[in-house]
Amino acid sequence: MTDPPARGCNFKMKVVDVFRFQSGRTVFVGETAEPEFIGPCLCELVVDGVRTATFRLEGEMFHPSATSGLRSITTAEQIDIEIARSSRGLRELRGLGG
Repeated sequence: MTDPPARGCNFKMKVVDVFRFQSGRTVFVGETAEPEFIGPCLCELVVDGVRTATFRLEGEMFHPSATSGLRSITTAEQIDIEIARSSRGLRELRGLGG
């Protein structure tokens, strides 16, 4: 028997921006209908309908803002963000559960 997925880990986020801090931590900023706080979990980055990476998220650092509608999720894993940054099509993060 498998454990149920962690709360807030079955989500889809439309990515509107992605950037990397000097420390190496990558931040994805986007829109999601997920009502739960998105915690640490496995996810995939899908660019123009193609899965380009699978990695572990650290989760949201702050509670979702009701004013901006945008949310941010971080990872410490090394991701080739140029693929996501250069695409003008759909960029999406999809949570894969705990």
